[in-house]
Amino acid sequence: MAIYTLKELIDWTRNVHGQMARCLSEAAQRHDNEMTRELLKYLASHELELEREVGEFEHQASDQELETREYDYLSWQTKKTFVPCDDRYANLDHSLISQEVFDFHNEIIGLYQALARRVVVPEMRQLLEQLLDMEEAQTRQLASQVGRMAEL
Repeated sequence: MAIYTLKELIDWTRNVHGQMARCLSEAAQRHDNEMTRELLKYLASHELELEREVGEFEHQASDQELETREYDYLSWQTKKTFVPCDDRYANLDHSLISQEVFDFHNEIIGLYQALARRVVVPEMRQLLEQLLDMEEAQTRQLASQVGRMAEL
């Protein structure tokens, strides 16, 4: 999928968080380890919350801002950001699941950082920076909670 507008970026981000939530939730139902099942459930609920929060960003910008085509700045081919839903998470341990989820979030953060540096339209940059701030804050919160769960 090629992303050319902020609306497409927001839609894509919302969709990948939703897909991740579904994959983690399905894996939680199949995982053998009780503690890992709880981790998967927590991660799935967190991804659902992110899906909702990212969707709210569409209400913060005007239709004109959302639909502005910035080929030079936003053109980006989604590559590896998401692994298709399969038995993958149902067969990984706590640390590998955590690492993959953080890699997923870090890739989204990296994309937002790169785009925010390149976009020259102030309104678009502001929205990208807000998306970036939200993703970073949610990832820090996730790291804190996952770390606490690992201590148990």
